[in-house]
Amino acid sequence: MPMLLRGSPMSPFARKVRMAILHLGLAEKIEFVRADPMNPEDVLRQDNPLGKIPVLITPDGKAIYDSRVILEYLDHAAGGGIIIPMPMDSPHAAAARAPKSIRADYPDDGSGGLSSLLSCVRPEIRQFVHPVYRMAHLDQDA
Repeated sequence: MPMLLRGSPMSPFARKVRMAILHLGLAEKIEFVRADPMNPEDVLRQDNPLGKIPVLITPDGKAIYDSRVILEYLDHAAGGGIIIPMPMDSPHAAAARAPKSIRADYPDDGSGGLSSLLSCVRPEIRQFVHPVYRMAHLDQDA
């Protein structure tokens, strides 16, 4: 049985799940079915008594609702760690696992690497960076 995603094209939560499905390469395994949460007779109510969308029906017939829970399920189904980060031992575990070339490009200056990363921001975009951050990090070299 293929998975079913019940939702509405107008729902931002259903759109978020559909984007994740495409990103994870699961589009061939999941069929999108339009649901009307305003209609008490809609089949949606059988899967989710709250009548909220989206709802994912798994291959074994279980209903999963809440877009965050659906995203976690889909990420796990696609192999894990693709759209939801894997658990880490410590806050610095990701940096320790990064290749040395990446760590050298973004040295730790106490800003979490943001000042090095944002030093590449084009001058015409700098106006949109938060003013406090801009004064502290970007305007030094302007």
